[in-house]
Amino acid sequence: MQKACQTKIDGWPCFWQHVLPMNWQNLGGFSLTAVVIFISGWIIKQWLENKIKSEVQHKYEKELESFKHGLIVETAERQLRFSQVYSETVKVICQFHRQLVECDRTASLALNEEVFEEEAWDALEKAESELADLWLLNNLYFPPECEARINDALRLRVGLIRLLDKYIKAKRANDMPSAYALKLQYEENRKQYIVMVGFLGKEFRYYMGVEQNPSEAKS
Repeated sequence: MQKACQTKIDGWPCFWQHVLPMNWQNLGGFSLTAVVIFISGWIIKQWLENKIKSEVQHKYEKELESFKHGLIVETAERQLRFSQVYSETVKVICQFHRQLVECDRTASLALNEEVFEEEAWDALEKAESELADLWLLNNLYFPPECEARINDALRLRVGLIRLLDKYIKAKRANDMPSAYALKLQYEENRKQYIVMVGFLGKEFRYYMGVEQNPSEAKS
């Protein structure tokens, strides 16, 4: 009995000696495999993440560079267009202001008794026609703020032409009192025109960037 028990008792260590160590070895092998798989998965995951980040970063940098290049090109094109428009605007404004002065100078010749009236009148009609064309064909180049004053100057210009026409007719009719009165009225209105043209000149220089705002300077 004691021996049988001893055999059973002794059998337990024998059993655990063969069974338990085998299970622990298997368990240990499984754990090592799991660790290897985990580490491999983690490495692959990190590699994929870094690869994706690298590709995204490269794509972002490429798109950013393309955007910068496009922006530079667009800015250059806009500056070129602006410079062309500015150049044409300056040209038109200068021509228009020069013609305002030229019309006044040509009209003054008709008041000079030493000049043939027909020749002076023909020159004046040509100058006035060129002034009207400059405004009608190029008014888009002028600042909206100037439009009202330009129209005022042109209306005053028409009034001066009418006075001049009446003056010439009165002088031809030898109606000297009427001619004298019309001449005085013309010269008075011409003073207003000269002041108006001078103020427009300051406004034009302001919009061309070479003078301060005349309205602010006036105030």
